[in-house]
Amino acid sequence: MIKLKNKSLTSIKPKEKDEKILLEIIAKFKPLINKYKKKLEYDGAEEDLLLWLLKTITKLKG
Repeated sequence: MIKLKNKSLTSIKPKEKDEKILLEIIAKFKPLINKYKKKLEYDGAEEDLLLWLLKTITKLKG
């Protein structure tokens, strides 16, 4: 299971192969996440953005 600093994604339990793919996607989106993290200017913005990204991916995978 992928865990963020303060939140665990209990609804997202990827298999090993899927987890590797999710980590690759996160790496690709990291610059964009950092950009919006700075614009949002609150603690936990990065985790919220990552959570949104992972939930969106799992919905699309569906």
